[in-house]
Amino acid sequence: MKQVLDKYQLWALWNYRRIGEWADCFLWWLLTGLLIAVFFLENRNDYCFIGVLAKDIPDYAPSYLNFPLLRFCGGAAFWPALVAAWLCMVLLHLFCFLLPSRRASIGLKAAGIDLHRTGGADVSTLRALWYVIIRYLPTHLFCGYLLLKLLHTALDFHVTTSAVIVTAAVQMIWTLPLFFLGTRRNLADILSGTEMRLNEKSLGRIEALRQSRFRNAVRPLRMLIETGSYVLLLLFFLVPAVQILRDPAVHPEYEALLYGGQTALWEDNAYFALEGLNAPQEVEDSYGYGRYRTTVAAGFYRRLLEQEGMTPDYTVPPPEKPAGYIAPTRKNRLSFYGDTNVLSCFNVFFQMDEESRKACLETADLNGMIWDNYILWERFEVLRNYQNFSIPPQFGGGRFDRRALADIARVKSAHLVYLASQGYTEDAVAEWVDYMRLYRQMLESSASLRDKATYMLMTQSHFNSFQEILSHAPDAVMARYDDVVALLTLDPAKTPFLADRLLVDDWALREPVFLSIIGGGGNTRNRLYECLIPAMILGRTPADFLPERHRSCSLRRTHRYELLALAMTDPGNFLTNALYYMLYRGVIQGEEMVYGMHTLSARWRMALLGLQILKEGAAPENVAIYTEKAPEHLRNPFTKQSFEWDAQKRRLFFKHYKNDLEVPFYLPI
Repeated sequence: MKQVLDKYQLWALWNYRRIGEWADCFLWWLLTGLLIAVFFLENRNDYCFIGVLAKDIPDYAPSYLNFPLLRFCGGAAFWPALVAAWLCMVLLHLFCFLLPSRRASIGLKAAGIDLHRTGGADVSTLRALWYVIIRYLPTHLFCGYLLLKLLHTALDFHVTTSAVIVTAAVQMIWTLPLFFLGTRRNLADILSGTEMRLNEKSLGRIEALRQSRFRNAVRPLRMLIETGSYVLLLLFFLVPAVQILRDPAVHPEYEALLYGGQTALWEDNAYFALEGLNAPQEVEDSYGYGRYRTTVAAGFYRRLLEQEGMTPDYTVPPPEKPAGYIAPTRKNRLSFYGDTNVLSCFNVFFQMDEESRKACLETADLNGMIWDNYILWERFEVLRNYQNFSIPPQFGGGRFDRRALADIARVKSAHLVYLASQGYTEDAVAEWVDYMRLYRQMLESSASLRDKATYMLMTQSHFNSFQEILSHAPDAVMARYDDVVALLTLDPAKTPFLADRLLVDDWALREPVFLSIIGGGGNTRNRLYECLIPAMILGRTPADFLPERHRSCSLRRTHRYELLALAMTDPGNFLTNALYYMLYRGVIQGEEMVYGMHTLSARWRMALLGLQILKEGAAPENVAIYTEKAPEHLRNPFTKQSFEWDAQKRRLFFKHYKNDLEVPFYLPI
């Protein structure tokens, strides 16, 4: 028999049913939390691909497990718990709905709602089973998808949160009572041929509420609040779901831009010796030590690329652990001992008088620094013997101790100045040429921002020592004129030091880890692509530093709140958008180093001009005329004008593009 209800009872039916639905949902999430605490918390990293991968490569795991984003990976334990809770809830619903005396879930029964066939007849067991399937069909599909993903341990934050948002929006629409039907049926009811009814207990409660004057007075306000809250909650999921479905495809050239040029060199590579620079003191084969650690890290990185559907062109050989290998720790790895700040006096060594020179030597105690770090010194000396330098692609770039490397390189630069000042001019120039060749290979290799910053510091210090060596031993420098000029000459057809690929290479070494943990959509990667292109152009055109260049990059916002607002309005998952937009800020700020690379290339041009002046024996009073007539490749690349000459201080110089600092190069004439 059909249940006939008035408007107030129909409203109560809709309200009670909604409360029952949310009670069932709350029970599901509560069960999920209990399962996480009891079963899944201890092995939470096993449900994230990168966590499993870290366990598969135990020698690399300690380096990875310090990575802050592991917290996202640990959060992946929520998803298997959610699927397990879903299986339990499905069994519980089957039990509840299949009982002839019940025909309702726990939440619906508590709200006073029963299931009936359309027209009032009792529900058969088969129809009750069908209703259980139809009622949560979107949720069943979502949990089935999660279950398939769990079998491949490929869950990530973007996919799962996007699926939750879309599923919640579809499920709310799927079970939304339709107001234009007198019985307030929804899509699941229509497809299963059922309807929900108020039981006698709930009808009695409604009549008691109807007779309350106070409740009758506030009933319109209550109905407005309840309806409004439901609509707002629906919009909370529906609007992000529409944004997620609008997420565009990734730009077709994006992956080729980031990963197309990656290579790996496994023989005669100075980087392996560099990786072994800080190996424990007991390690005799520091080169083999560095090669082993690099193959392990490169294998880790390659498997991340393959997980994301990319097949690199290079190969990674099986790791070969050298004899006597000792795993590095904070206690056993070598660190630089001493204060290199006192070495700054060597950069103006030739300008000092005898007393200042003695004070510098006593304060710096150069020989003492070398002796205190004799193992680092010996390993650093070996670097120049290798013909190649290349960092095989690995997460974050090189894994060497950057600070220790920069410190020992400063000691080497000061030592070369000391050799030249003591009359060992040929040795000083020969070593300078060898290390300059190494540093140039470093600068012209694909590396992360942090690696390139270290190489820049080393090269700057080494170039400063060249001015001192030139002042002490101009004849020895001129004897190696061709070698020096070849090292300082940059190909005008190529970007200096791969400055155009600086941001691209840096992000390519980081993105696979973020993709494995956070995931990513087309919008976030396309946004970065829009900013990488202007950065590449900036690296190729040193004279163009106009701020208009950056207007095409929407991520160049001054405040994080602007980026968060952009993340909300852009297509795609707003949570993923916000995470990546915050990460991209650090990437875009790397453009400052591009400016530094152009400044260094300008210094090299100025040095080449100075060497030509010395070779041709120009008198000091004629240098200004000589600079004015210099060819284009020996002019200031920022202004396209000639370098300036200070006759009193005997130096060439140019104004720094940013803050008008003078960048000099002294000539011993």
